[in-house]
Amino acid sequence: MALAQQVKIKELSEYGFKLLSSYKNLDTEIKLSCKNNHEFTITLKEFRKSLKCPICKQTESHKTLALDNATNITGYAIIQDGKLLDYGLIKSKGNKLF
Repeated sequence: MALAQQVKIKELSEYGFKLLSSYKNLDTEIKLSCKNNHEFTITLKEFRKSLKCPICKQTESHKTLALDNATNITGYAIIQDGKLLDYGLIKSKGNKLF
């Protein structure tokens, strides 16, 4: 096994990924597997931008808080699998939420 491939295998394993194909260069697609056994194809250059499995990333829950400084209204949204599960306003009194 080439030294470059051994180095990339070590780098990927530090982030919890397995290299399932041979490595050629940064711009050539490789096949990876994440800790949840999702398999995907990506270039190492693109992978380094997020260091995440694109399949896991799609299924993560996102919770968002927003504050309107003009009105001191705080809102939230919970999104999972690209679908809005819940949203609403959080009542506040001064700087305290309740």
